[in-house]
Amino acid sequence: AGEFLMGSPDAEGYPNERPRHKVFLDAFWIDKYEVTAARYRAFAEKTGLAVHKQPFPDKEDCPVLYVDWNEAQGYCRSLGKRLPTEAEWEKAARGGSPARYFFGDDERKLGDYAWYWDNSGKRVHPVGKKKPNAFGIHDMHGNALEWTADFYNANSYSTSPERNPQGPAEGADRVVRGGSVYVSADLSRSAQRMKGPPSNQYSARGFRCAAPAAGQSAAGTAREENDLRAVSFELSPASAAVLLGKGFAIEGFARIPKGAELKFDLSAQPTGPFEILGASAGEAKEEGDYSLVPLRIEAAAFELGPLVFPALRWTLAAAGGALETVQSPPVRVVVEPPETARQEGAELRDIKEPL
Repeated sequence: AGEFLMGSPDAEGYPNERPRHKVFLDAFWIDKYEVTAARYRAFAEKTGLAVHKQPFPDKEDCPVLYVDWNEAQGYCRSLGKRLPTEAEWEKAARGGSPARYFFGDDERKLGDYAWYWDNSGKRVHPVGKKKPNAFGIHDMHGNALEWTADFYNANSYSTSPERNPQGPAEGADRVVRGGSVYVSADLSRSAQRMKGPPSNQYSARGFRCAAPAAGQSAAGTAREENDLRAVSFELSPASAAVLLGKGFAIEGFARIPKGAELKFDLSAQPTGPFEILGASAGEAKEEGDYSLVPLRIEAAAFELGPLVFPALRWTLAAAGGALETVQSPPVRVVVEPPETARQEGAELRDIKEPL
């Protein structure tokens, strides 16, 4: 939570980026990486949605493209999240810096942090390969443009509220942010604003999701305290397999209604070149009407390379004894030898504090 300067000073940028103004935002989470093709495809298969052909179908760890605004919002909602507001996006992109880019004003350094016109080869690249900003977030200055939640108005900054702005109440277009492989360094700045019709699917636009921090509610996603469907899983790879067949762990958390109990269902394991050895839930921490339950899943892999867990099944028991089977979103990990072990598909929830 806190205050930052949004927009560009008078001598910089374009008219729709002014006036520069102070904005205070309540604490929130935002994805560390752009949503990948693999993650979106798993969601689409589960929900029956069609997926537009991706430019590089052999690169499932690239950001998903050709997703319209409603499809992006639908993906985020399925995980108990939402698209970030324009203000949230800019605060996350700035990484605490008021400069043109989160690393400063020298655009000659942009290639270290972003895929853009000069270095991309005019194609998207796997997420997270460039240096992150001070908040640990990748690809905010490039790779794919990103949808935000707000309606677009070129003059909205003149009347925008100082605290938790949500954008105009209506409009024909939605705000698009970030740089991309098809834009110049100048159009990759933190304050740069673009727009797009919500029904438009574009070859260089993707998205990432956001969520309110503890004790706050996501706009449009209020849930009843005992609604068993109000379960938001955030599972992130904690470590890659250190040796073939030796096992690895996935750690994360589940947000469940207060008073409920979560148990892993070992009788319905997902299938693949791995074996789930066990799962455990830690001590719950209350957050408003929900409880945050730490999770740890231990597994062994039978081959190196990417593994996608299509679903992890849990049984949720409410305080009154009712039972419901719930599933996590797909989880992708990369199994590698220990000297090159790295994380794939993790989200900003790996970072210790919300923004």
